[in-house]
Amino acid sequence: MSVEPEIGNLLAVETAHFRPSFPLQPGKIQRPLLPEDTLRRDRLLDWLGARSSCRVLYVVAEAGFGKTTLVADFARRSRLRTFWYRLDDGDTDGLVFLRYLIASCQSVDPGLLRRAATLLSENSVAPIRQETVLDAVLAEIDSLGEVPSALVLDDFHTVEEVQSIREVVERLISRAPKGLAVLIVGRRTPRLAVGVLRARGELAELTRHELRFDESETIRLFSESYHRPLESDVAHDLQARTEGWAASLQLVRTAVEGRSPGQVRAFVRSLSGAEGSLYDFLAEEVVAELHADLRQFLMRVALLEEIDPESAAIAASVPPALARRLIGEAQRLGLLSKGEGDVGTWRAHPLVRDFLRSHLEAEMGEAGIAELHRHLAGLLEPRSWRLAARHWAAAGEADEVRRVICSAVPAIIGTGDFTAAGDLMAHFPAPGPNPWYDIIHSRQLAAQGRHEEALAIGHQAEAAGASLAVDDPSFATASALNLLFLGVRGHDSEMRESAFAKLNPCDDPELSSIARSAALMCRAGEAGSLDAL
Repeated sequence: MSVEPEIGNLLAVETAHFRPSFPLQPGKIQRPLLPEDTLRRDRLLDWLGARSSCRVLYVVAEAGFGKTTLVADFARRSRLRTFWYRLDDGDTDGLVFLRYLIASCQSVDPGLLRRAATLLSENSVAPIRQETVLDAVLAEIDSLGEVPSALVLDDFHTVEEVQSIREVVERLISRAPKGLAVLIVGRRTPRLAVGVLRARGELAELTRHELRFDESETIRLFSESYHRPLESDVAHDLQARTEGWAASLQLVRTAVEGRSPGQVRAFVRSLSGAEGSLYDFLAEEVVAELHADLRQFLMRVALLEEIDPESAAIAASVPPALARRLIGEAQRLGLLSKGEGDVGTWRAHPLVRDFLRSHLEAEMGEAGIAELHRHLAGLLEPRSWRLAARHWAAAGEADEVRRVICSAVPAIIGTGDFTAAGDLMAHFPAPGPNPWYDIIHSRQLAAQGRHEEALAIGHQAEAAGASLAVDDPSFATASALNLLFLGVRGHDSEMRESAFAKLNPCDDPELSSIARSAALMCRAGEAGSLDAL
C-alpha cells in the first residue's frame, strides 16, 4: 500500500532504536494513502463520526467490502489523531504486538509512550517480559487520549487465535482514556471480552449490511470514481447481482473497460462467481482460509435457497447440532447472512453461492448434483412444497414438480403463494387437462382483476375434475375454496352458497369456519346480522 511520505521519513528516524533486536516493517504502522478519486461515502463517514466517542468500534465484513478504505478515508477526513497498525501472521505474541503498537504511536508523536519504548530499546541479558512492557504502556496510556484520537487495528482476524494478543487488547480497551477510540477492523467479529461495554452502549459495530454499496453509491462510484457511467437498468442489474460488494464492483470495472454499452449490459447480466476474475478472487481471498469441514458444509448448503439448521443438516448429512455450529461459524466469517424474511434462516451472497456450487459440481458431477437435489426434495417435501418443487426442478424431474404443485394446491390457496406456483407452472406446464393447475390459474387471474376469465377457468377446473374422475378430497376442498372466493368477489350468491354447502359439513374445523364466516360476511353486507358475523 502507498503510505504518507512524511510519516515514512519520520518513522525511519524515530524507530531506529528498535531495529538491532527487532526489525520493524514500516508499512504495518502507516495509514494507507488512498487515491484522490476514492468515493466519499458520507452516510458511513457520518456514522463513524457520530460514534467516535465510543470506546470500541468494530468494522466487520468478509474480504472485499472496503473496510480498510472506509476507515482510512475517515482517518484522513476527520480531525482525529490516528495510530494505525495493520496486523498479519507475523504478529505471533503480545510482545510483538506491543512493539508495533508503540512504534505506531511514536510515528505520529515521538513523545508518546517513551518509557515503554525505552524498555524495548534497553540492552539487557535478561529478556524483556510482555507484562513489564504492558504495564508501562498502561501507565502512559492516558497520553493517547489527550487529544481526540483513534487506534486502528486493521486485519485483526489474522491474530484472533493468538491468546496473548487478545489479552493485551482487552487490557488496553479496559484502560483506554476517554479521548481514545479503538477501531477494530477484520473479517469476523472479534471474540473479545467486551460484553460490559456493549451493555453500556460504548461499543458500536459496522457490518457488511451497512458497508455494501447501495444502488445510488454504485451509480456514483462508476460515474465519479471510475468515469464509466452506467445506464440505469444496467446499474440496477449490477446492484442485484453484486449486492453492493465493493470487490466485485472493482472487478466489474476492470472487466468492462473498453467495452461498448451493449457489451457492458450483456456482461453484467451474465455476471457469475463460477468463473473469471470473480472466481479467482473468491478462491484466493474468501474460501481459501476455510477448514475442510466448513468448506464442504458450505458447498452442500449452497444448493438451498433458504438455509436453516434442519435443512442444512439434511443437505450436508451432518447432525443438526453440528449444522447449527457451522452456520454460526459461517455467519461470523461473513459467508452467510440472515435471510430477508423468515426468522431463523440464512443465505449466501449470490456470487459466493455461484462459486460454491461450481466447486460442488466439479466434485460431484452433474449426475451427483441431480441425485442430491432428489434427496433434498424428498426430505423437504413435508416441510415446504415450494422448496421441494424447486429441488425436483433442479433435478430435471418435471413429473415430480407437477405432482408436488397439485398436492399443495390447498396450501397454496391458504398462503396465497400464487407467484411461486405460477412461476413453476410456467416452466413445467401440464401436458394435458389439469384441474389443479386451473384452480391456481383462476386465482392468478382474479388477483389481476380479470374476474370473468377467472370464473371461466374456475368452472373449467370443476369440469376437468369431473371428467377425469378426480376423487381426491383435497381437490374438492380446493375447488370449493376457489369458487367461494370467486363468488364473494363477484357478488354471486348462488356460487358462494354452493361452495358454502360443500365446505361447511367437512371435518376440518378451519375450513367450515372459513365457509361460515364468508357466508355470514356476505349476508351481513345485504341484510344479515353483524353480531352473528
